[in-house]
Amino acid sequence: MSRFATASSVGTATTVPTPTLTNLIISNGSLIPAFSTSQASYAVALGNGVQSITVTPTLSSGTVTVNGVSVSSGSASGSISLNVGANIITVSVTASGVTSIYTITVTVAAPSGGSSAPTPTPTPTPTSTTNRTPTPRPTNLVINPLTIPTPTPSPSIIPGTISRPEPLVPRIIDSLINALRPRIVDLTNTPTPQVTTNSTSQPSTFTNQQALQLSQQTEDKKVVELPSLVLVNNEYQPSKVVVVDNTTAQIVTPGGGLLNVAAKDGDNSIPVDNRGRVQMVRENNVETEGKGMAPNTEFAVYLFSDPILLGIGKTNAKGEFFASFPVEDKLPIGDHTLQVNGLLPDGKTASISMPVTVVDSIETAKNQAMPKTIFVSENPIDKALKALYWMLIVLAVMMFLIAAANRKRFFALFRRRDNEEETQTI
Repeated sequence: MSRFATASSVGTATTVPTPTLTNLIISNGSLIPAFSTSQASYAVALGNGVQSITVTPTLSSGTVTVNGVSVSSGSASGSISLNVGANIITVSVTASGVTSIYTITVTVAAPSGGSSAPTPTPTPTPTSTTNRTPTPRPTNLVINPLTIPTPTPSPSIIPGTISRPEPLVPRIIDSLINALRPRIVDLTNTPTPQVTTNSTSQPSTFTNQQALQLSQQTEDKKVVELPSLVLVNNEYQPSKVVVVDNTTAQIVTPGGGLLNVAAKDGDNSIPVDNRGRVQMVRENNVETEGKGMAPNTEFAVYLFSDPILLGIGKTNAKGEFFASFPVEDKLPIGDHTLQVNGLLPDGKTASISMPVTVVDSIETAKNQAMPKTIFVSENPIDKALKALYWMLIVLAVMMFLIAAANRKRFFALFRRRDNEEETQTI
């Protein structure tokens, strides 16, 4: 899992500077996994009876807080009280206006059910769990620290399908892991990064033609001049916005990553506006789908400028997702930024932002819809020349047939003339 950095706006640099810790020590237990600068989330398993813990963060520059309380670099924090079960400790590092967040999930074991049992049983019997607090299993964090569960119960999330997108599940932002939390971005002031090929160190731009080749296979598609932002581990990646069939806005990256967003009026698609923005009509739904994410992991969907968590979805075993959410009346009319955050198969974080607009009615959406594409099968000049060629060919054939039909008459007239000349000579 990568660190999560927030900033008030996006500048012209090619990467977001991310402050980091150089060391992180706890007074009880051991960090799982072992501390690494690039690792943002850790688990600690403690036995019953441990009531407090201290955290000692070390950093090279900036300031650091533990659970919101300022701590000097290399010094222990104040004593942090622990309860049975999961305890979340947040370490925030700030430098140059950018903040990185590290989290430690400290799990304190519950008291044993009785002293007569010679050995603890990993699976309690049904009668022994009446008044017992379930012990969270930190082994899940050891196996895959990228999928650290939230400390509070949440509704079950089911992956959607292409024919049946699954509604997003409500959640609060504070309960999410760092990878799913919002990235504060400004789409009106984003850099134009370049992609570097493997064969040479010289960068090459991501062209509109490349974007069209990588986008959805359909005849009606075009690149629109709208800003988009793709962050992988908080580093900018080139991207383009492609409008497909005048109804779907698609984010395309050089690696082939795709995010599709389309507004729906029942089963009917709502056209994008004349700028290419998806029109989110109040009291209707929006469907989003994508691919290239980590399999069987959660993703979050936000609407800005104030980050509104629209809900949480889940990818399928192939790393694809198909989700939907309602456009509620409380969403302000006007332009917004839609953002989808999740994890990639290699454990890196991914954040994709695109412009959308909220409108009040279907009539408004129709009035400002992008004009339909008129397809021309071939160049009109080429078509006219081709028609002229065919006319000349037909004319030549007709002349040949006429000549063939009158050949005997021609030769007969020729012989008659010769005979007349011979008669006059005699």
